[in-house]
Amino acid sequence: KKWDKLTRDTLLELTGSPSADVREAALDALSRVELSEAEVRHIESLLSRKASDLRIGAVKLLLKQPDAAVLAGAGRLLESKDAS
Repeated sequence: KKWDKLTRDTLLELTGSPSADVREAALDALSRVELSEAEVRHIESLLSRKASDLRIGAVKLLLKQPDAAVLAGAGRLLESKDAS
């Protein structure tokens, strides 16, 4: 079943939840679909957060995307001002 925009937006918002369990469930659900470029950029933005489980989950989710999306994201991250 294809998710509607509200469902996808809600799951994306929940990836930033203070609760590790909620983040994990949202990332798990999103791992079953191909993300849009805007959704990928949102997940990339989570990599600057302190929670290691969130960063690990975000990286795993990003790596499940098509190769071209992964390479484009890696390029953006390397050019990011937050890269250190």
